[in-house]
Amino acid sequence: MRKILDIFGLFLVLQGVGGIVHHFVGWFRAWGLLARAAFLHGYQLPAGFALIVLGFLVWVLGETLLPTEKERRKKASSKSAVADVLRQEDR
Repeated sequence: MRKILDIFGLFLVLQGVGGIVHHFVGWFRAWGLLARAAFLHGYQLPAGFALIVLGFLVWVLGETLLPTEKERRKKASSKSAVADVLRQEDR
């Protein structure tokens, strides 16, 4: 899930950058979705900045909320170590 959020965040950032470049240069329409959205005509620049911010937010949320497999294993091993120590103290 974390990789999906990373890829989606990168996609949003790239689309935002593409929209901003298209706004200033005008020829970068090939892969930018903002340039093709008719309802955003005249609002490509704010929409581009919004997509960049949204992309970074998605990426940061994925990094902070979802642990990696390595972090999960470490947490599980530390919990089992604590449980072993508690069992030994009860004896």
